[in-house]
Amino acid sequence: MALIAISLIAAGCSDGRPSSVDASAMGVDASTDGGASDDGGADAGGCADTESDPDNCGRCGQVCVSRQCESGACVPDFVGCSEVAETPTCDDVCAAIGGVCVPDACGSGFTVSAFPTLQSCENNNNSAGKFHIACDAPIESATDAFFARCCCQ
Repeated sequence: MALIAISLIAAGCSDGRPSSVDASAMGVDASTDGGASDDGGADAGGCADTESDPDNCGRCGQVCVSRQCESGACVPDFVGCSEVAETPTCDDVCAAIGGVCVPDACGSGFTVSAFPTLQSCENNNNSAGKFHIACDAPIESATDAFFARCCCQ
């Protein structure tokens, strides 16, 4: 009862202007146009750099799986360190991380970079070689390495 009375008193004290409410704190998706500029500028609530921010590349919320954004476009890169036997194609590797495979577009024109160990793959060093293969071709057909990074965007 006291809560209702406080709510009524607070409502009665309003000056008629809308109050500022943090909808996200209440678990509500309050995304609206809200006067945001087309490029999702700072007035949209925080993504001012759509030219080089990999979390807002080209527009707010556009995340680059390669973590590289140049001039508002995601740049493909070798990502997704995967065990070759478990992930048959680069299409599979890229899809698993929310991206798409880009054939022959990374590291001077390659689709896959292979590694002998998980540690070398995770550290992106001591590559066993880079290979030209179709995105839907089996990775193991190109290399006898155990781990691979694929060219994803």
